Amino acid sequence: MKKRRPLIQDQRGLTLIETIVALLISLGVLAMVAALSLSAVKAFLGGSSLDQAQQLGDSAYDFIEARLDDALGICLIRAGEGGQEDFPQAIYVDDGLLYYQKDAAGAVFAPIDAELYQGCSIMYTASISNDMFYLHLEVLDKNDKPVFVRDSSFRLLNVGMSAGRGAYDLSGGEANPRICFIQNQ
Repeated sequence: MKKRRPLIQDQRGLTLIETIVALLISLGVLAMVAALSLSAVKAFLGGSSLDQAQQLGDSAYDFIEARLDDALGICLIRAGEGGQEDFPQAIYVDDGLLYYQKDAAGAVFAPIDAELYQGCSIMYTASISNDMFYLHLEVLDKNDKPVFVRDSSFRLLNVGMSAGRGAYDLSGGEANPRICFIQNQ
């Protein structure tokens, strides 16, 4: 009978140096995989926060447009000034959140869910010229950098139809004025 030769001739095993080199190579590969995974997660979360800022900006703009599109009268008032007695409804920004006052005696509430803000804040600039309402809306991140900007204008269809009511621009395009209005019933 033939004698079988062992496949491994050397019975010594791995040396300490070989083990350390193999361990260092494995750690380097593991670090590269972790870095790639982390950058993919950051990219996903960054895209998600931009989507949320876009949704917040669109929601705020749509809310303002829906309230003012058929307004009978509109007035922009600087923060802290009076003059909204003829205009019971109001939209305004306070501490970066959008608020809505439904009528002169009604409660003020935030029309957009606070969870949608995700640390962002809203700022707008508004002005009126004839029957056009100009709106510059920004959503700012935690560092007050704009992550969403929308400039638009829309025609105020019913403004001036009622006697003594119309569009009055008291702010001259000031940031975050109180937008007071009378809505068509």
